[in-house]
Amino acid sequence: MTKLMRLVKILKAAKKIKLVQKCLKSIKVNSAITRMIQGMITALLLTHVFACFWFLTAKFYNFSDDTWVSRIGIRGSEPSVMYIWSLHWATQTITTVGYGDIPAFTNTEIVFSFIWMLIGVVFYSFIIGNFSSIITGSSQIQKSISYRVKGLSELARKAQIPYDTSKQIKQYIEQNVMSFITQDED
Repeated sequence: MTKLMRLVKILKAAKKIKLVQKCLKSIKVNSAITRMIQGMITALLLTHVFACFWFLTAKFYNFSDDTWVSRIGIRGSEPSVMYIWSLHWATQTITTVGYGDIPAFTNTEIVFSFIWMLIGVVFYSFIIGNFSSIITGSSQIQKSISYRVKGLSELARKAQIPYDTSKQIKQYIEQNVMSFITQDED
């Protein structure tokens, strides 16, 4: 029952992610970077939760000889040692490193490992998609700067704006392009 209460606390902590999102939006961070930060926070929370559940897969069988706790020789160890090994398993599984030093053996462990591996695939797809978005967004920003500077050059030529003034305007646009772009997104 106390484990469920802790899970409720973790879910309440997840609401604080919205606070992080508001902070990032107020300092005008790229939306792809905001998604990356949120994804990383979520991944850390999920890794913790799955580490706890991985420990429970062994406890479900009362740490019998077939469970991972007994097979790696930490039965009877401090809970912190078991948590570290559980976190090690959860991290290596979601990062797809998979050393194989803590293999699943019982049916519960196998099913749980399978679910966690599927979540790992989704996680990596999300990360790769966000990196692609950041790279694409960067090139679009450069195109936007070029478009604005080109338009300014034409305006300066037609309106006969002095060269020094148009140069200062160009520098202003290049230095403040992020605020222009976030205004365009809104």
